Amino acid sequence: LPMHKMTNTDLSRLLKSEEIQNAIRAPKKEKARHGLKRNPLKSMRIMMRLNPYAAAQSKMAKEQEARRKKEKQQMLDAKRGIVTFEDRGKGKSRPRKTISKGKPAGLKQ
Repeated sequence: LPMHKMTNTDLSRLLKSEEIQNAIRAPKKEKARHGLKRNPLKSMRIMMRLNPYAAAQSKMAKEQEARRKKEKQQMLDAKRGIVTFEDRGKGKSRPRKTISKGKPAGLKQ
């Protein structure tokens, strides 16, 4: 006949016995809380923690974008025949004026 592995099957009483309670460690009362995982692409503070050079990269990218935007606008203004405020120098004139090429636009023939 097969024999049982345990002679006393009252498990709850066994676990509460003094011999076992002396052998096991004390239970953990406070659980460690897990913080919320934040996206470093959206949160600059988290990105700085991961990559300290991110602020300099971001600043350089913004400066480069502004420079490219300005160059593109100057190129388009030159094609369209528009003088920008920076090209005219100092003064209180309007920022952008068209350069007249040929006949005035208001006259009909």
